[in-house]
Amino acid sequence: MDHSKDTESKIRVTTRQQHNQSTNRTWLAKYTNQEMAVFQKEDENIKVLHQWMNSGSIPDRDKAASLNPAVRHQDGRHNLQLIVPAVLQKEIIINGHDTPFSGHLGVAKTKEKMRQNFTWYGMGKDVTSHIKMCQICNRWKNSSRKPTAPLVDYRVGNPMDRIAIDIMGPLPLTKKKNRYIS
Repeated sequence: MDHSKDTESKIRVTTRQQHNQSTNRTWLAKYTNQEMAVFQKEDENIKVLHQWMNSGSIPDRDKAASLNPAVRHQDGRHNLQLIVPAVLQKEIIINGHDTPFSGHLGVAKTKEKMRQNFTWYGMGKDVTSHIKMCQICNRWKNSSRKPTAPLVDYRVGNPMDRIAIDIMGPLPLTKKKNRYIS
C-alpha cells in the first residue's frame, strides 16, 4: 500500500499571500458584497467617490484640494484596497488586532497587515489609538521604557548632617603630600 499518495492528497501548501487574502476575507465574511455596497453608499465620504465613478468625471486638482481629506486621500500603493465605511472601521480594527487569530501584534505590524486590503482616512491614527488603549496589550506586553529609580526627597535636620563628597585619586603626591582630590 502506497501511503505517500494518501499523504500527498491531504497536504496543501499555502503561501503567505494566500493566507493573508483568506484571513482578510474572513474579517468581513458576515457582509455580502451588496451589503458592503450599501454601507459605502451611505458613508458621506465614500458617497462622493461613488458619484464620481458613476458620472465618469473626476474633479480637477483645484477642486479635489478643497475637498475633505478623506475623499482626496491616496495611499501611494497600487494594490486594491477596500475603502472601509465609518460604521465598519472599529470592527476592522478589532478583527485586525484583538482576536486570538490576530495575535495582538504591535502598532506597525497591525497597520501593515490591515493596509494590505483596507484603507480609510486616518486609519493609522485610529489603529495606533486602539492599540494604545488595548487592555490585554497594556497588561501583558513589556513597556519599551526602562524603569527608573523613584526620586526620593531626603530630609536633613542641621547643616552638615548629610554630606556628599566626590573623591578622585590616588594621584601623584603633591608638595603638601596630598594624593586625593575631594
